[in-house]
Amino acid sequence: MRVGNSVCWSLRVLSNTESILFYAPPLVFLPGKNAGKPDLGEGNTITVTIGKNATSCSILLHPTYQKTYYQNITLVKNVESKAYNVWFKVNNPINFGVSGAKAELLVYSSGATRDGSPLLTVDLTSQGLSNQITLSMNTFVELDVFIVYPEGVQLPSSPLTASLELVFSSQSEPVPSYPP
Repeated sequence: MRVGNSVCWSLRVLSNTESILFYAPPLVFLPGKNAGKPDLGEGNTITVTIGKNATSCSILLHPTYQKTYYQNITLVKNVESKAYNVWFKVNNPINFGVSGAKAELLVYSSGATRDGSPLLTVDLTSQGLSNQITLSMNTFVELDVFIVYPEGVQLPSSPLTASLELVFSSQSEPVPSYPP
């Protein structure tokens, strides 16, 4: 995820079998309803770029001081007729370099009101694996981003980035440890 530039989410397929057969991805990224809408600053846009096979997503945001909330900018859709367990793995967290700054990925079920109770909150300033959620067959979740940057300190002069992966499994076993 890039604050001020782009956010990268990617899918990784894990297998521990001797033969591997590749299939079309069961979970895909789609632009949310606010993708392509005006962002803060003159001429800036909330830019969401979906990869050619919809298995990666890059997002460009332009937050400012205090609190900036981006609602429904990206969707993750289960295109199959079975449920999948889903985790978000932050590989490279955002490093603001100032005290009091934070960035969170908030995951909501489709059409949910933003009442402060997301399905999942992922701290984008800390490396690690999120809790598990389940994405039912033929449904999607909406991804929001919440950024806090303290007033009174200099805004970053270069883009801040983070990268994370969407990890999924049809099994209910723990996610194995693997390199980013």
